[in-house]
Amino acid sequence: MLQTIDKTGVVYQNPSCKLVRKKLSKGQALPTHNHPGEDVLISVVSGSVSGKLAGEAFALTAGDLVRFDGALMVDLEATSDGTEFLVYVVKKNG
Repeated sequence: MLQTIDKTGVVYQNPSCKLVRKKLSKGQALPTHNHPGEDVLISVVSGSVSGKLAGEAFALTAGDLVRFDGALMVDLEATSDGTEFLVYVVKKNG
């Protein structure tokens, strides 16, 4: 049966993966952090974000989907109001 999920934060989790939904206003940010031993995918649903991945600047807008090694340090900041994105964190095999 289909289940509608309205909350933000961790919306799904099992031993091998986690899905996090974030909603930010312009200027709100996630501090520099990493996810050792995991792969990370970010899908921007609406708005836009900028950030740094291992010191390299990037910008993402609605519709963008990116993947990176979770061992790398990343930070994000919303560059528009109404920014929403999904973060998929998946444990690496082995």
